[in-house]
Amino acid sequence: MRVLVWVLSVILVTPTTQASAVTGKLEVLVVDDQTRQPVEEAIVGVRVEGSRYRLFNQASGKDGKAEFELAPGRYVVFRVYKRGSHGFRTFDQSVAIEPGKTTRIRLSLEANPVFRGTILDPDGKPVGGVILYVLPYDDKKTPRVSGTDGQFEIRFETTINWIRSPRLFLVARYPDRNLAGIVELEKDRKSIEVKLRPGVALTGVVTNEKGVPLADAKVDVSYNIGRMWAPIDREFPVDKQGRFEIKAVPPGEKYHIEVHADGYGTRDAEVQLEEPYQPRKDLGTLALPTADQAVSGVVLDEDQNPVPGAQVICYGENQPRNRTQTDREGRFQIDKICKGSLQLSARAPTEDGFGNTTASGGDQDVRIVLQSHSSRDRVQDSINTLIGRELPGLYEFEWSADPDEAGKGKMVLVYFWDMSVRPSRHGIKQLNERARELAAKQVAVLTVHAGEADAKAIKDYVQKMGLQVPLGTLKPGKHRPEKDWGVKTIPWLILADKKHIVRAAGFGVEELDGKIKELTR
Repeated sequence: MRVLVWVLSVILVTPTTQASAVTGKLEVLVVDDQTRQPVEEAIVGVRVEGSRYRLFNQASGKDGKAEFELAPGRYVVFRVYKRGSHGFRTFDQSVAIEPGKTTRIRLSLEANPVFRGTILDPDGKPVGGVILYVLPYDDKKTPRVSGTDGQFEIRFETTINWIRSPRLFLVARYPDRNLAGIVELEKDRKSIEVKLRPGVALTGVVTNEKGVPLADAKVDVSYNIGRMWAPIDREFPVDKQGRFEIKAVPPGEKYHIEVHADGYGTRDAEVQLEEPYQPRKDLGTLALPTADQAVSGVVLDEDQNPVPGAQVICYGENQPRNRTQTDREGRFQIDKICKGSLQLSARAPTEDGFGNTTASGGDQDVRIVLQSHSSRDRVQDSINTLIGRELPGLYEFEWSADPDEAGKGKMVLVYFWDMSVRPSRHGIKQLNERARELAAKQVAVLTVHAGEADAKAIKDYVQKMGLQVPLGTLKPGKHRPEKDWGVKTIPWLILADKKHIVRAAGFGVEELDGKIKELTR
């Protein structure tokens, strides 16, 4: 068989490229780390060494083996996961592929944990029919409920590396009696007892901007875990008067509420259900903007050719999250969006190309240019070359305060964000809340709004937030900061030492303390 493969390879290439076209094989055996039995349908991820984007995925067969046919060179096996019974594990195993040879490796995958326990009411009696959620990561689509004797058994189902999550919770809700409870889960904990207590009822009314109730509106509630929001209630309906009452929300925690309706934008709010216990939390009136605009344009590749079949997504602050697909000429139109700033992202049907841009409701002839994986590798190279260099010029932006004065003799943290991108809004709020704490650690925080929003809208937003640190914005006609600053996505963090030499880039807000410690050793 090996000879046959070699002969076919010769047939498919020209004589000048014959040697480079001969392939090798990679065989990855996936086994359960406890039973050592083969794991079927595990997804193994392999990438070209030195690249973050040239990826290959294969599923293992009944024998637990995933097989790849690859061009000669060096590759990295970087992940393996199995939906349902097993979880997600990352690797950094380098392998060499040689022509006509098979490289074999063995990887173990840990089974997802099983949690068992009992749900009790405030009097210590077992409660059946209690709705259970495992947060933040859980791929289970249907609700879990406790049995009539209050007992439950849950296999945590996820394809995400939950071990890396700082905290994992079991949330129990019993709306019939407005009871709720939360316990933190530990993988090795054999039995769990969840004692419910009185929950909080979130109330409010949803209207349009003229005050007319929206009877078809829906409400989503998410629980805050670190920098993440994990849903505990989705698509909760309002009544004919646009009112809602969501019972059995665990008290003493922080939540994100988002309201949406067909033909309208969204409104969101963050609430902290503080102690002492209050049985109700009224959110007041949430007025949704009318989605009576459209945005249209074309998706192009790097050679300016139209891209048919590309997926285009629209999103932004108070904007509905709508999507469409480009036609044969690469053109698209997204209806039912609101006035104001929005983000558009597009992905090629082959997955080998991604692009995004900023637009406004009502815009026409918007151009989204896709970058191929190789182009993004070049962007990654530019990020790598920024490390160890002096911070690029800060005065290509317009500042609310002198950035040099703010950063004099201090480490400098530059945060690129966009008010239309929710994760970056969350990040700037976190940094703003920590401004004094970071200043005490000799870290100057500089924020740069990298989106193309109206200057007044940005000013109103930061004033409402009470921004305590200098704000930079793009000067009229100036390019966005990708080129000089290596900004690959929004949000984006860059940390420089006291001599203003860049030491870290592209990390998350939750990693900031570790990066600062590295610079102060």
